[in-house]
Amino acid sequence: MKYKSCYDLHNSVFLAPDEIRTCCKRYHFDGKFKGDVPLFKVPDNIKTNELVQKILDSKEKIVQMLNTPDGYDPCNGCPFIEEKNWDYAPLTVGIKYLSLEYHSICNMRCDYCSDLFYGGITQNYDVTNLLKFFNEYGYFDSIDYVVWGGGEPTLGKDFDNSLKEMVKSVNMPKIRMITNSTTYNETIKTLIDANKLFIVTSVDAGSEDTFKEVRGLQAFEKVLKNLKRYSNSNPKNVIIKYIIKENNYSYEEINSFVSAIKRYGLENCYFQISVDFREDVLNIRELASIILLFNKLSNDCTGYIFFDDLILQRLPNCADDMILDEVDSQLISFGLTPENYCSVRSDSLSHLAIIGTGSQARIIAKKIKYFAMALKLVFVDPTNSLKMSELDGIKVISFDLYKRLPDKTCVIGAVQSSLIIYDLLESNGLLDNLISKPCL
Repeated sequence: MKYKSCYDLHNSVFLAPDEIRTCCKRYHFDGKFKGDVPLFKVPDNIKTNELVQKILDSKEKIVQMLNTPDGYDPCNGCPFIEEKNWDYAPLTVGIKYLSLEYHSICNMRCDYCSDLFYGGITQNYDVTNLLKFFNEYGYFDSIDYVVWGGGEPTLGKDFDNSLKEMVKSVNMPKIRMITNSTTYNETIKTLIDANKLFIVTSVDAGSEDTFKEVRGLQAFEKVLKNLKRYSNSNPKNVIIKYIIKENNYSYEEINSFVSAIKRYGLENCYFQISVDFREDVLNIRELASIILLFNKLSNDCTGYIFFDDLILQRLPNCADDMILDEVDSQLISFGLTPENYCSVRSDSLSHLAIIGTGSQARIIAKKIKYFAMALKLVFVDPTNSLKMSELDGIKVISFDLYKRLPDKTCVIGAVQSSLIIYDLLESNGLLDNLISKPCL
């Protein structure tokens, strides 16, 4: 039977300081900024087994409300809601995605953030005991993603013990830790070296002054020093993020950022380019600065560079000649040319494989007009499980079949799984087939 729901309602748990949330998706609908939908406020002194049952009951209630004529207002308009045959009830096959943002203690005041993440609230439930319950009762048996944020996670109560509890599960995937790296943590370093954890740190600046303006703390050099310590044995497990904004997207700032990366020997780390989540649609200057940063990093660094979902979701119509003319003009002012990126004006691809079958792969196929021009387009299931033969009318093939294609030109169609897919391509000697330019 078909009904409305979403991946997160069925598979995810988001731990916040005093509530459990449905998701961390953010979107605009009817002039409103929506998302981060709560399941419920956590009652004080609740027992762990009661908390888990309340999560299950609340998810089922939201699914029921979504399928009434009025829907469920906090979720109405969400682009991630799907009407389809769901094979199981929420969490009955375990947790596939776990987000830990269970306190809002942070020593930074980033100008794109809010007191939701730095308000100083601590959790009113036992996180370590909850993780132990999930582990003992099989909720982690098929887990795919763990994202650990905050606040600043290292400042949380009992952080090291909670982290050690997480990695006890034999099924635990590599943990994604979102840390500002102002504090060096030896447990994090040990897990980075053991390939059990990777960190994501936003730097967002190329100078001490801009860092303080954007991130609210004078710690530019300190953060880079700690990133160097974290990355000295396993740089692939250190992702350095740059959120493009009006106060950090100048040519000089981006150039200084790349120079600082080289000065600290961080060229082998991975790099994530993002934008302010409050943006609705990216403007021309932001698009050009994204292309500039990508090209600067490509020229001077060896690590993998990728765009996150915020950029993909906020792309304007890049089949519009007026938009492309303005992007080209801005790039020329940076000393670049239109050949530094691909668009509908570039030569069409004969074949393109989008590696991934999740929501980001679908967005890429729809929103990146250059990819939509490919004469033959396929999705590739990197797990070889082939749970579907088509996705949005486009054929899905296994990774094993992809390896046998004569034309293996590809792009990674994922954000959370992008590092896994990149490593898969690298281990199979296929990185040369990955498109190496920004595409609009």
